Amino acid sequence: MLFSFTSEDMRNLLILFILLFYGNIHAQHNMKKESIFSTLKDSTLSIESFLLYNSEVFIGLSVGSESVIGFPKFGMRTNLYSKDKFRWHAGVEASGFIFFQLWFNINAQTGIEYRFLSLETSVGAFCAPFGGSTTDLPIYHTTFTPKIGIRIKSIQFKLGNAFVFNQNYPEGDLLQLNRNQYNFNIDILYVGSLVF
Repeated sequence: MLFSFTSEDMRNLLILFILLFYGNIHAQHNMKKESIFSTLKDSTLSIESFLLYNSEVFIGLSVGSESVIGFPKFGMRTNLYSKDKFRWHAGVEASGFIFFQLWFNINAQTGIEYRFLSLETSVGAFCAPFGGSTTDLPIYHTTFTPKIGIRIKSIQFKLGNAFVFNQNYPEGDLLQLNRNQYNFNIDILYVGSLVF
């Protein structure tokens, strides 16, 4: 196996993604109004105000390699640059599933949108910490997923090809991921603003 991560490594990667994301937003906060604050009147706004006026939250369903079945999938993304109908955003998302067995996934994402089309990519980690029916070992994998999306009003559909690496699928796991490996991901999301 090329890479081998423990659950502590996965936690540290998540913390690193979050710190990089918010560090980038904080650095962008200090830029001139003509760039990142093009939609705001006052470039001296606090980071909280910037996040409030430039962020979207979403909730929905995810099926595929990223999360196997992720319901609910929720997250937040912030527009780092916005001009006319073009936007560049970055965010974090998570999903879980608790009906048959507990599992969850966490992703860092970035992408661009023009009108109703989007091109995005995400890097994430999936974990079923209690293993399957015949094993107590954790099941996990990490994914890199480029996606294309279409947004109709507040509903966004995304389809992507997931590249799975650093996987641990013990024999006899309940999800049978070692025999039924998906190579796609589908998201159906309701997207809303933080400002009503």
